[in-house]
Amino acid sequence: MKNLLTAKDILQEPHPKPFKYQNLDVQFLKKFIINVTQESKQPIIIFGANWCPDARLLEAVLQLPSVQNFLES
Repeated sequence: MKNLLTAKDILQEPHPKPFKYQNLDVQFLKKFIINVTQESKQPIIIFGANWCPDARLLEAVLQLPSVQNFLES
């Protein structure tokens, strides 16, 4: 697999704090998974917190233009 990152892919500093408290019940998650798989897509569920450096770094990576293009394709 070739490297998909480009020179435009620079991580935000400081890393974003994207998480807002959301209480998602099992029915919501099941419906989400069914809807996404019916579109022939892979569901992604991310658990994180703004105090967690790994979660914030993951969000910064997910916002990179090349990663966004890959996820939307």
